[in-house]
Amino acid sequence: MSSLVVLSSFLYLVVEFVTDAKVYYRKLPLRFKPISYSAMVTYNNVADINDCVDLLAPQNVAFIYFSLSQLVCEGHMYTVAYGFYTEGEQNGTSPVDYVYYVRDIVSCGCASGKRTEQLLAQYTFFENICPPFYNMQYDPATRYCFDQASEQNSSSLYGNKFSFYRVGVDFSNNVFMLNRAQAMQTVKYDCDGYLAFATVYNNQWYCYMVVTTGVIDVTAVTRNLCPEGLKDGYPIKIIHPLIYGQIHLQSYDEFITGIVTYNGLNYTYFDNTTLPSGLRWATGEPAGKPMVIVSDQLELVTVTNSTSGTLTCLGPVTASKKTGLT
Repeated sequence: MSSLVVLSSFLYLVVEFVTDAKVYYRKLPLRFKPISYSAMVTYNNVADINDCVDLLAPQNVAFIYFSLSQLVCEGHMYTVAYGFYTEGEQNGTSPVDYVYYVRDIVSCGCASGKRTEQLLAQYTFFENICPPFYNMQYDPATRYCFDQASEQNSSSLYGNKFSFYRVGVDFSNNVFMLNRAQAMQTVKYDCDGYLAFATVYNNQWYCYMVVTTGVIDVTAVTRNLCPEGLKDGYPIKIIHPLIYGQIHLQSYDEFITGIVTYNGLNYTYFDNTTLPSGLRWATGEPAGKPMVIVSDQLELVTVTNSTSGTLTCLGPVTASKKTGLT
């Protein structure tokens, strides 16, 4: 049996379950959603989270998922991705269905955001430099892990595994992601945005976020509406060859860059800075339309308007004030 330790309450009861073997199941903060793609074991019609933990703790699962509405109890041994609760779920304006608990050896109640990031990385990579799934391999040249998109058994064009650990796709359909050391380093940085995450290119750390602006014309880019969702954010620039693929992987349905034209002839970044040489334009481009997106072929294409009202943004990270285990 597990025991229930009530530690505090804020919107939702924050609890910690302690098994007889002194293994702790700590509630994840209302931000992170672990994703494993396959449950080790599932129980239906479970009365509450207490019964769910009693069923799963003896099986030493790494994560416990519990649906408050469907009363479904799931046990998972590893993750291959993580996501975020929506902004509304995070700020309490939208209801939350699933709650998540993670297996830990430390007792401190609800896991902090930093401890959660450590544990998500631990249960994705274990002791490997790259995750032991989908034929991920280490690439010394880029210092990232990679696999062919086809290895991920996904209907998505470039796979759908590893979510915010991904850093992009090259032009041979290789999907790249952080290595274990880089994933663990994310705890050192904070991003001021509900759906922002830290990532690294050329040894420089950034916050990355797709910001919903509701503006479908080029003014979303030229006026730089990124700070509406990401503090000090700006429309994404092509800072690395993998950025084309990252924009495609992380965006919703349209892959907008920070490249614009103010006169229909010359293209610059939104802030009038010069574009680097060697950008990958589609045949016949640039064609004079004001906005620039990334195509499914990972090439730059000009368009008149956005269809999504979103903007892909980068911003500076800040040094985290909490990097410990609690």
